Amino acid sequence: RYDDASRVLQRAVAGAPNEPLLNFHLGMALHKAGNAEQARTHLKKALETSGSFPGAEEAKKILASG
Repeated sequence: RYDDASRVLQRAVAGAPNEPLLNFHLGMALHKAGNAEQARTHLKKALETSGSFPGAEEAKKILASG
């Protein structure tokens, strides 16, 4: 159901594009759905906006893994 989650989270991010936690969760849903390119975009945005949020270390690991 990661595709469903991605659609809901995309609407949330559209309303608050600089919210790191929303970008993180969208990035993770996209990652789990197999959309690596878009996932990286949102994970990077989350880290650029704030390097300190729940899940930041996980985002860094995913980005570092390629």
